[in-house]
Amino acid sequence: MEKLELTYDHYKETVARNNEAQTKRNKLFVILCIFNIASFIMLLFPAQLIDGVIAFVESQYEISVEVSASFFHSIAWIAVTYTLVRYFQTMIYIERQYKYIHLLEHEIGSQLQCTYFNRESKSYLDSYPKALDLVHLFYTWLIPLLIIAISLLRIILEFPDRISTWTLLHFTFNALCFLFCLGFTILYLAFMHPRKKRDKSQKASNVK
Repeated sequence: MEKLELTYDHYKETVARNNEAQTKRNKLFVILCIFNIASFIMLLFPAQLIDGVIAFVESQYEISVEVSASFFHSIAWIAVTYTLVRYFQTMIYIERQYKYIHLLEHEIGSQLQCTYFNRESKSYLDSYPKALDLVHLFYTWLIPLLIIAISLLRIILEFPDRISTWTLLHFTFNALCFLFCLGFTILYLAFMHPRKKRDKSQKASNVK
């Protein structure tokens, strides 16, 4: 098999994986939003939520259960933390792969001795619309900052009115989840916005 054919096959596979990652990113974004909204509903209507879950479990499995609001808060933090990690991992993967795709296009173009093999790189970035700059800001600034703000508000509102060993353990666990989300979000922002100026080719991965 010739070098060009091998390179092109690898290019196709890389683009396909990147497209799959973008689809996964979109799904994770929706799930992350749902989990955060559900967490706020839980803070506003804890009694109704607990009664609803207990009634559902008892009707479906014919067993008697007794859980506290702090237990549900901890479950929510686990769900949000896991989804947040997966979301940021996928975003970082897409960002790194897009630059690699540019290199592959340049290599294939060099082997073909042509300048038109650049659909994902130069051709895509020609006359780059300002609207997509706003989308890039949405994904790489607004969403991470909103996540920090929402998580901070949640952990403040979850501070127990009455301190007991059980509630203190749950709150400590939730606070650790918050600190982890905060640290991971800051690291994500540091990766997406290094001190040196990034070119638009690195923005494009977040809007395709």
